[in-house]
Amino acid sequence: MTLQSKLQLARMMLPPDIKQLDPWQEEVLTSINPENHVLVHRQGGKSRIIGVKASIVAITEPGSLILNVSRSWRQSLELARKIRESLTLYQQSLQRQHEEFDVELGLLTDTKSEFELPNGSRIVSLPPNEETIRGYSKPRLVILDEASRISDDVYLCLRPMRLMSPNWELWLISTPFGQRGFFYQETRNPEIKKYKHTINDALKAGRVSQSFIDEERKKGDLYFRQEFECEFLSNLQTLFNRKELEESLVDGDAMVELYACLQKN
Repeated sequence: MTLQSKLQLARMMLPPDIKQLDPWQEEVLTSINPENHVLVHRQGGKSRIIGVKASIVAITEPGSLILNVSRSWRQSLELARKIRESLTLYQQSLQRQHEEFDVELGLLTDTKSEFELPNGSRIVSLPPNEETIRGYSKPRLVILDEASRISDDVYLCLRPMRLMSPNWELWLISTPFGQRGFFYQETRNPEIKKYKHTINDALKAGRVSQSFIDEERKKGDLYFRQEFECEFLSNLQTLFNRKELEESLVDGDAMVELYACLQKN
């Protein structure tokens, strides 16, 4: 498929309230990179757009296996719901274009955790359990949603599947969760294509208001920097707030020096 035809197909799968995609979302939809790292602020539309991408692959590439793993079973099913919504919107769009025909997806298998299209493509949602994941092979698309909170064991269990998957695409999608785990480590990997979208990018694009940003910033500096500015805070920063430490001790200068020293180690 051409890049333009992928975007046209994606528009058939998006809810009516989404009028325009951000540049990073268009890149995700049209990417053919084997390894991808998506760092996006909370409620930034990352699950929605990867659900559309999964739907496009399932429809246009018969026999594709798409594996979806999240931090919990419930969240894996939530992404499966978004994929199903994308397929339903696609069906409704086709129906409007061809009102004289009954357009049905005709799912061969249809459960909460797995559904199979007539062309043989399957979307399977899995909990972050190494033993459960090992039973699958040759996936076309592997999605790790909330990847920063998935264990390294699960990630390493999935990686060997690339060996027999010539068109393999891996998508690590999350907000940060400290300087720990594979999601953080892969930020240093030059072979992985990286996408980043912060709340400030969303402000420039008109997705959020300045008043929302100002209100959320009041809830805490570390909270805002991690969840909205997509900053990988050090493990020490997640435990202590510099300002609170300074205000709680008589010898503030000495504590600042200690804090700086700990950050380096």
